[in-house]
Amino acid sequence: MPDTLAGVLSIVFVAFFFGFSIFIHELGHMLAALWRKMHVDKFSIGFGHRILSKRWKNIDFVIGWLPLGGYVALPQMDAANEPQTEDGKPLPEAKPLDRIITALAGPFFNILFALVLGTVIYFVGKKVPPVAEGLLITNVPKESVEFTKGLKAGDIIREVNGKAATSHQVTMMEYVMRDDVTLKVDRGDQKDLVIGPFTPKSNKNYENLRLMSIESESLYPAGLGGIAKGSAAEEAGLLSGDIIKKIDDKQIDYFYQIGDEINADDRKEFTFVIEREGQEKTFLIAPQIKSVDKAGMMFRSFPGIMDVIAESPAEKAGIKAGDAIVEVNGYPMKDLKEFKGVVARHQKEMMKVKLQRGAEVVELEFTPTHTYKQLGVGPQMSIQKINPVVQITRVVENTYDTIKALVSPNSGVDISMMSSFVGISSGMYKTVKQAGLIEGLSFVLMINVALAIFNLLPFPVLDGGHIVIALIEMLTRRKVPAAVLQPIYVVFMLLLMTFALYATFNDVRREVDTREVVQDPLELPVKTLGKVS
Repeated sequence: MPDTLAGVLSIVFVAFFFGFSIFIHELGHMLAALWRKMHVDKFSIGFGHRILSKRWKNIDFVIGWLPLGGYVALPQMDAANEPQTEDGKPLPEAKPLDRIITALAGPFFNILFALVLGTVIYFVGKKVPPVAEGLLITNVPKESVEFTKGLKAGDIIREVNGKAATSHQVTMMEYVMRDDVTLKVDRGDQKDLVIGPFTPKSNKNYENLRLMSIESESLYPAGLGGIAKGSAAEEAGLLSGDIIKKIDDKQIDYFYQIGDEINADDRKEFTFVIEREGQEKTFLIAPQIKSVDKAGMMFRSFPGIMDVIAESPAEKAGIKAGDAIVEVNGYPMKDLKEFKGVVARHQKEMMKVKLQRGAEVVELEFTPTHTYKQLGVGPQMSIQKINPVVQITRVVENTYDTIKALVSPNSGVDISMMSSFVGISSGMYKTVKQAGLIEGLSFVLMINVALAIFNLLPFPVLDGGHIVIALIEMLTRRKVPAAVLQPIYVVFMLLLMTFALYATFNDVRREVDTREVVQDPLELPVKTLGKVS
């Protein structure tokens, strides 16, 4: 699919499902209110100036010009004021039970919608990567906390905080979400060595998240999944499901070794021994030569280098994260645009770069072009059918972990990392555009479960607050005085609006950040990123 069309369809996906997730929540409130004989003033799809409207059964049904959800006007839900219609007519007070049912209905409808999405995902199935046997450590920087705790290159992480290290994602989430990390590793003949507990260092270049300071490879089996069209693998006759056993005389046990072996030296042809349906076959293959004409540096605030991509020309030249660009070929660089222009004009030429590294000035030479050999295969994927209830349960568990990390003073997660509709929409867009429809629907499922949980928090102005106030009235058999509720409502409304603005500001800052990449990570060979070997 053309990239432009994929982008347009992804925008349509976000607009529809983001809006529908809010719409279904408000629909639940309205249907419950009508069931409990409560007054409904208005039900709006979208916000802002009305495009269309129709009054039916004393309810104004409105379509607003901004289709980002909707709302329902239920005056009898407001315990802080005397209930009345939009035109000022007094209404009887709703019973506490009716208000509880109406408040619960919104989150309940979000969960129902999540179940529908989960059912669709279950029947179609999710494409998932293979389960890694662990993470092979390839580099442990001396300044890292892992180094001080005794982790070494060549170690294999088997568990992180008691969980099997089946992928980078599992390990990374433990680093980000937990106060401390304990690793269980194998080192040669030594099994189950314990490293830690230790507190990972915050990375100032990544919102101060606690990230892994080490480099590693996922120990995926050497089974082949996708075969790229026009690739050396396709031309040679390799098929999805083949298992690579040897390359020349090198035994291959894991997928990452494929890229390592074909890029180990200047050999142009390799003898591949593969297993296909229980039989061994031999292929002589000449991998394609690929080149990436970019440096391999990431910037947040030029001239400071935020990160250096592994295996890139910049890394090979000795450029490090934290360095600052001073000059290129003797010319000062005033901004990132100028630097990218210089890189583009000298893609295959040796460049002299002057860097500020702490108090030291360093001069290095490097050529932006990065050349490597590529077979054109991806790891073998599987189609997983996950029970819809299990899908929802996992989101609830992840949400609980997030809340727990937020309130923990020792975790690396804080309120600045929370997302507004800007960050959520951006995440949804990137997910569906890059990973496809099913992953996009999984994201929508997650948003609906999270929306239900958020609205059930016992804060005034949220559904959970309405439920708490109604429960107090049921238990005390008296109404909470408006003089008590009104200032509480005002305070929490201001807090909610402040948080929304704060989260939106952070999301916008992240989206328009100068975190430019003078190297597209997706263009790197698989041995670095696990895409295609």
